Amino acid sequence: MALNLLGVRATSILSNIITVGKLLPILLIIIVGLFFIHPANFHPFFIPQLTNPGNFSSAALTLFYIFTGVEGLVVTAGEMSNVKKNLPRAIMVVLTTVTIIYALVMIVCIGVLGSNLANTSVPLQAAFTAMIGKIGGQIIVIGSLLSIGGICMASAFITPRSTVALAKNGILPKFSLKLPKKTRHMFQSL
Repeated sequence: MALNLLGVRATSILSNIITVGKLLPILLIIIVGLFFIHPANFHPFFIPQLTNPGNFSSAALTLFYIFTGVEGLVVTAGEMSNVKKNLPRAIMVVLTTVTIIYALVMIVCIGVLGSNLANTSVPLQAAFTAMIGKIGGQIIVIGSLLSIGGICMASAFITPRSTVALAKNGILPKFSLKLPKKTRHMFQSL
């Protein structure tokens, strides 16, 4: 609730700080990992005993989670300048960036851990620990906590805006649209 009372500018600043904090460990694992990749770990590319529908389902679930949050762009588009121009660009930039980052993370994890990747439920932590020791795992844990906090913060910020969007479309009562002129806080949704 406090985020919504502080407004878009303060929330954006906090969101940017958290984003840097959660991306830094990922960028570190990619950059450092390039020096620890073992090309032999990519052969065979598909490990027969691991190529099954169950593993595919787990991978698909992970992909769903990876791209969660993109819908937040659409929800907050009402507060974006030049929406018709900027929203499609923002969506494409986010999807492309996330895809590239996760492809690089997977390449590094496979290159560092090889077949041991299948034996861990925390591949980034295992890979970074294998590269630089215990501190690597701790860095990934901190990044994970920041990421989870960022998701919670984004959800708390987007939910009231969803209520206003639903009211604009006539799905919820019109009083949800009334915002105080001075603060523009979304009290009705909170």
